[in-house]
Amino acid sequence: MNLKKLSKITALVLLSSIFLVGCVKMDANGQPTGMVYEWLAVPMENILVGLAGVFGSYGVSIIVVSIVVRMLMMPLTFSQSKKMLVQQEKMAKLKPYVDAIQERAKLAETQEEKMAIQQEQMELYRLNNVSLAGGMGCLPLLIQLPIFSALYTAIRYSAEIKEASFMGISLGEPYIILAFVTAAIYLVQSYVAQSVMEGQQKDQMKKMMYMTPIMMLMVTMSAPAGVGFYFVAGGVWAIIQTWIQNTFIRPKVKAEIDQELTGKEVVVPNRRGSARPVKQARPVKPTQAIKSETFSQKNKKNKGRNAGKQNKK
Repeated sequence: MNLKKLSKITALVLLSSIFLVGCVKMDANGQPTGMVYEWLAVPMENILVGLAGVFGSYGVSIIVVSIVVRMLMMPLTFSQSKKMLVQQEKMAKLKPYVDAIQERAKLAETQEEKMAIQQEQMELYRLNNVSLAGGMGCLPLLIQLPIFSALYTAIRYSAEIKEASFMGISLGEPYIILAFVTAAIYLVQSYVAQSVMEGQQKDQMKKMMYMTPIMMLMVTMSAPAGVGFYFVAGGVWAIIQTWIQNTFIRPKVKAEIDQELTGKEVVVPNRRGSARPVKQARPVKPTQAIKSETFSQKNKKNKGRNAGKQNKK
């Protein structure tokens, strides 16, 4: 799953949450009713009321809910991040082979040849257990869907929560400044996340890093401010979690992956497509396929070169 597809899924989840809120029905007395309200909003309202009794503020209770949700999702988040790293390192090792296949694809003269070469590339990924999804999944977003819907509905239909305020901001009314703060926080989170990425994935992330902040801005501009505080707390937590992951966990995981991949031979599929010699293609040295390196190994080389230059000075 590429980043563009993941962003579309994120937008779909947010829109689905708002749609679920619209499923709440009103009875003859003007009271909310229906499955969404009774199964999601009422339990969430009870949780917020209970936490407000402890902390003395509905705003704080919303922030606590956001942090607890993020904490419960940490194992899943770290697991997906590790899977994504594994796929990145495998892709780096296969890059010389993929480049050679793509050079042949450029010279293909018929659609049949192009299709055959594309199948060869897919076979290369399959034989070496490389997933095009990159380890990125939408499960965390799907888990948050009912939670977000419950919070949105509880704030919208609970008179007590709707009329409460936090930091001088009414929780039941949209607050434009909070919407822009939310967007800024998620922009920072996107920047921190892509700062350690490399290669094609970093280029993709740079193109898509504004997608989530824009979506958050659009949602929080029309949503109650209580929802904005939920996103702000979640965004700040995500920044801290991403920094910890990049600084302490990622290097350790990458070292483990490098050790696991070192010495492993790449399984090359049978050549497909035209057997014509590649005369017009850019020359690809035979040793290029042997000297495939992972991102982590390249970083170590670059650090060594930089250190050598400094010593000469």
